[in-house]
Amino acid sequence: AVSEVDVVTSTPVMGNRIVSIKPTIDYSISDKLNLRIFYDRRATQPVVASSFPTAITQGGIQLRYTIQ
Repeated sequence: AVSEVDVVTSTPVMGNRIVSIKPTIDYSISDKLNLRIFYDRRATQPVVASSFPTAITQGGIQLRYTIQ
C-alpha cells in the first residue's frame, strides 16, 4: 500500500468569486437640472458546490433640481 500523506492538494474548501459592474452616466441638462442614469450588478460565484451563485441587479434614473 502506498501512503499519500505528503501529497499537497489544492482543492478550495471555501470562498467566492465576485464580479461587480457599476456604470453611471451624469448629464447636466441646465445649470439647475441634472440627470443621472445608473446600473449596478454584483454576481457571486462560490468555489464550492454546497453554495449557490447569486446576482443582485439594480438600476434607475435620478432627476435632480437644485433650488438656490
